[in-house]
Amino acid sequence: MPSRAGWPTEAPCIDCGKRTEGLLLGERCPMCQVRRERHAGRLAGRIALGAAVLMAGYLAWRPLPGGTAGRVYAGVAVLITYLLVRKIAAVIAIQLLPDHTGTTE
Repeated sequence: MPSRAGWPTEAPCIDCGKRTEGLLLGERCPMCQVRRERHAGRLAGRIALGAAVLMAGYLAWRPLPGGTAGRVYAGVAVLITYLLVRKIAAVIAIQLLPDHTGTTE
């Protein structure tokens, strides 16, 4: 993909240093981006599981109104907590994870 000046855009990946066609300065190659997203997903899953356990513990200690309906709402609240925290933590982790320092040259 040529740049506006007509020169090919090929730059090194900021993580692995591999030169990739179509990559602009300061970007990651597709393989490094996938690796980073997987790492962030694993980290976000652990954080979300912890948040869901805390929410379930909080709801277990509280008296729930409505009998069975209250327990159903509590279960839904734990599930929603897990999903929301996982999504938010994944987005934050992708931004805050340190860059890979190793090179494959």
